[in-house]
Amino acid sequence: MANISIASYTISVKNKNDDENYSLNNIDGASFIDIFDNFITENNQIYENNEVLEKIFKFEGCNQEREMEDNNCLFNYIIGRIKTGSYGQEAEIINSTTGNFKFNKDEDDAEVMPFNFILAVPPGEVNRGILILQKNGIFGIKTLFEKILSDYLKNVNIDYKLFLDNVAPMAYLERLFEYGVLQKIRFFRYEVPNDIGNQIGLLNNGVNESYEEYIINKPTGFIRNNINRIRECIRGQRNLTTIVRLNNFEYDNIKLEFKLGKKYKTINLSDISSISFSDDITSLVTLNGGHPIVESIQPILIETAVTYLEEMGLIVRG
Repeated sequence: MANISIASYTISVKNKNDDENYSLNNIDGASFIDIFDNFITENNQIYENNEVLEKIFKFEGCNQEREMEDNNCLFNYIIGRIKTGSYGQEAEIINSTTGNFKFNKDEDDAEVMPFNFILAVPPGEVNRGILILQKNGIFGIKTLFEKILSDYLKNVNIDYKLFLDNVAPMAYLERLFEYGVLQKIRFFRYEVPNDIGNQIGLLNNGVNESYEEYIINKPTGFIRNNINRIRECIRGQRNLTTIVRLNNFEYDNIKLEFKLGKKYKTINLSDISSISFSDDITSLVTLNGGHPIVESIQPILIETAVTYLEEMGLIVRG
């Protein structure tokens, strides 16, 4: 069974001529949510063929709704599924239990799977929303989603240019700090002291690629006791080497290893841009045929949208 995860992206539309962002609630008089809803309506009856990507797709079960809190609208959103699959190669379909041949998949056949998503845009003058896409193991829909929506926007207006970017690092990290379990802290010193290097023969003609590593396993309480210093480091308000003090070990970098769901995430505090922005939700959803049922995954998509939009400063709660 493949792991079920969700990947989150900020979504925006710019004018390709001056690179200025449009307000997503007023793109030449129309909201981005309504534009996207029209796009879904045009692609929810039969499978469309994207010959460039050699994929077919159609939308199903999509609804436009509002997320409310205390009679205030936090954001408007469209939630639903896109069914898609690739074609272009023949394959033999084999029963994995018996090893018996079942049938041939022809070059024109596509193995179609459903992927859930949510597109959320806060009210007012905002130029960013959030798009959250389901992944099934190695299979995802970002490339397809970006391609077909970008092409549609160009058909609406040749000057419209779609942008998908990773969510703000702090939004992802806050979620990781809350739901992940810290397994290991790794402190690195990249210049081994000469006395140690000479003792064990590390140095060779002035070239030294060795480093020292100090590891703490099961560091219970580290995040709770140092969370503010870590946040300051990520925001550029504190030097990484001042998060904690280690006697007799002056470190240059810290890597934090978390367990989130069934996956492990390593956060390199000296390079936040290297983080992979996806959350394993396999244990949180109910599966049918290896795919999450709608009723189990949609609340997770909405909750994740609330969390990230709030951390990104696009909505304010309570």
